[in-house]
Amino acid sequence: MDKSIQMEKHHIEAWGLWWIQWQKQTKERLLKHGKSPQKFIDTHLVSVQAENLIGNTTTGSVLSPK
Repeated sequence: MDKSIQMEKHHIEAWGLWWIQWQKQTKERLLKHGKSPQKFIDTHLVSVQAENLIGNTTTGSVLSPK
């Protein structure tokens, strides 16, 4: 049984070009995402403030068991 895959040359070249372009776009997107000032603010400041607000509002409304 022959396990080789046969494709036309232009199909192989097209897949190769697509793969290279996809790698470049993914790398650029990840670099931009990692350097985004808004991402830093959302991660470090907004989430901490939200946790503090949630913690402050729920502690006052907790009912004690009878």
